[in-house]
Amino acid sequence: AGLVKMVDDEIISSKIAKEVFEQMSKGGENPAQIVEDKGLIQISDPAEILPIIDEVIAKNPDSVEKFRAGNSKLLGFFVGQVLKASNGKANPKVVNKLVAKRLA
Repeated sequence: AGLVKMVDDEIISSKIAKEVFEQMSKGGENPAQIVEDKGLIQISDPAEILPIIDEVIAKNPDSVEKFRAGNSKLLGFFVGQVLKASNGKANPKVVNKLVAKRLA
């Protein structure tokens, strides 16, 4: 129940929850303790996410041009790259909004 609450409260993502659940299954540890020990808390602060977005955009100028020319499917590419760069810790909802703003 504690694990589900952390996902509902957006403390961790569902991807991170799967990792925590595996750890809980192996050792029976408290999910909050696993999250804290492994530093798995989800990043929702735009101040922490924006530099990652800027870095991803800077590394992919061709894709930025294609996106701005109308290929809206590339939004998913950029979001995926930001999530990858943050090791899955960035809040996907926040990343989606911020990437869309940055690319507009």
